[in-house]
Amino acid sequence: MEKKYFYSNCFLESVKAWVKQPMNITIKKRGTWKMLYRKKKFPHFYWLDKQTGKHYDFARDKEFLTFKEQLLFKGFVREIRYMMFFGH
Repeated sequence: MEKKYFYSNCFLESVKAWVKQPMNITIKKRGTWKMLYRKKKFPHFYWLDKQTGKHYDFARDKEFLTFKEQLLFKGFVREIRYMMFFGH
């Protein structure tokens, strides 16, 4: 899948996916405590497509973003492997 870059954030993209298919999308939040463990200060949102069983999030190439940068940054929607996403 080719990366298509645009400006957004993980929360907005989760909500957009839910608005398009409210019965099939579940929004999830990776807790702040887990983000602190990984030296990140902000929660991260992702979504589960219940029809396909796949998880998606809005990602970026840059590893660390400041609070201001978290509000709107250039990134892409990616499919994530659930276990890899949580570091298992």
